Amino acid sequence: MAQAVAQVQAFFADNEDGVYLYKDLRGDLGITDTSNFNKTIRKHNTFMAALGEMGIEEVVHGNGRYRNALARKPQAFGPVEGSSYIADV
Repeated sequence: MAQAVAQVQAFFADNEDGVYLYKDLRGDLGITDTSNFNKTIRKHNTFMAALGEMGIEEVVHGNGRYRNALARKPQAFGPVEGSSYIADV
């Protein structure tokens, strides 16, 4: 579990706006059994909580119908480039 969380953190540290496919995560962890991966890591409460803390969610990537990847949650809004954030009164 800790290795999976560390792998996800490392991926998004290098790929801020990337999409991390579950098949790639399984490969990086050396897990070949999809069912075992889903039971022991993907659906585990600790893993899901860690994703939430990192601001990462499951998404559908490609033409599939099911969530098959991880991506950063979209932000509602962010800083406006060039603004000073000082209000004129």
